[in-house]
Amino acid sequence: MSLITKQTEVPLTEASASRYLRRLCLHFSQKVPASCDESGLAGEVNFSIGRCRMTSAAGTLAMHCEADSEANLEEVVAVIDRHFQHLCSKADVTLTWR
Repeated sequence: MSLITKQTEVPLTEASASRYLRRLCLHFSQKVPASCDESGLAGEVNFSIGRCRMTSAAGTLAMHCEADSEANLEEVVAVIDRHFQHLCSKADVTLTWR
């Protein structure tokens, strides 16, 4: 079975991109398996219904979500979006998923 994917890229300062990536991974690690490298350049959050991989490079936070069904993907995207808006509110950006 192939996975369905959606991704977004958020333009930020380089320091903000890695800080937000680490903040999201740390937050999610309290409830689900999540990891982040020490540099804040890559992280992953694993939900029972899908996952979200994140990278930080050149002032951009990129998030790539995947799941085995459209419904599960929409739920993963909604959870990531909601938590990004809450934890990274100073970024004052709206995530645009494609």
